Amino acid sequence: MPASTPATQTTAAATEDTGGPPGSSRDRTRASVPTRSGSATIRSCALGDRRTSSPGSNQRRTPTSSTARLTWDDEALYVAFESEDPDVWGTFRNRDDPIYTQEAVEIFIDADADGRTYDEIEVSPHNVVFDAYFPARRQGMDLSWDSGLQSAVKVNGTIDDASDRDKGWTVEMRIPFARLHSVPHVPPQPGDRWRFNLYRLEMPDRKNAQGQAYSPLFVGDFHAVDRFAWLVFDR
Repeated sequence: MPASTPATQTTAAATEDTGGPPGSSRDRTRASVPTRSGSATIRSCALGDRRTSSPGSNQRRTPTSSTARLTWDDEALYVAFESEDPDVWGTFRNRDDPIYTQEAVEIFIDADADGRTYDEIEVSPHNVVFDAYFPARRQGMDLSWDSGLQSAVKVNGTIDDASDRDKGWTVEMRIPFARLHSVPHVPPQPGDRWRFNLYRLEMPDRKNAQGQAYSPLFVGDFHAVDRFAWLVFDR
């Protein structure tokens, strides 16, 4: 996925949906996320029903759609997820809680494309952040690492209420380049190529997990670095 450098800056944050009756939607914003406008081109990609387990397994595929958009400037990578979800929920409330066991969106970044070291950043519908550094695939998980992430979440529906039908939720992320590991250039130079992947975890019945990925894995492991896609920076 290429990303493009924008020209000007504005500040935007998720706001409460006023299209329904009072209390029908909750604003889960925890921070304003700087976004970019002007001559920016934001690259968009769909997270389809990518197989996240071994071929031939009986894992169900996610019936809802997810879309991610990426752009960048000299200081940070910006990622926005939009996920359809009829029941938006989550029980975790604290930083680095295991939100990957419930509903979350995720980005994995291998900035120097060495196929070994990488950063993992996740956000839940309650805007709980999980971030960790891995010096090797699934080894040495470092939860002390702080990605410097700024995130904002908006739920289009009533979070944690299974009695009604929600429409979905959106996430905005600002990820500072200076906090990521093994970044070849800060800021990235045109032509720089990173490895990355995007994921969405969904539990429609609050029991069984379903997954989506941008780059198909064909193995039951989101940490399959060799299956990551390429992120190419251009102007």
